[in-house]
Amino acid sequence: MRASSTLNGPNALNTWQVTWRLIRAHHFVFAASTAAWLVVFHAALVPGLDSRMIFDHLTQGAPLAKAPWIWIMLSSPRAWSG
Repeated sequence: MRASSTLNGPNALNTWQVTWRLIRAHHFVFAASTAAWLVVFHAALVPGLDSRMIFDHLTQGAPLAKAPWIWIMLSSPRAWSG
């Protein structure tokens, strides 16, 4: 029996059916894995929120043209050295 014949046969499952069977069989592992990936994906937001808070504090609501600290920070070598 070839693998391709089992994929197209009458007992073939689509992606949603396989996913639902995995969730029902291992619901705790699936929930823990989903929670871990949500933490990993949302962790990338933290540096951006920190930067926004710092720049908002430095500008104190002033427009970009009237905020000299923005230009000082952007011209520093550390700002560009990833």
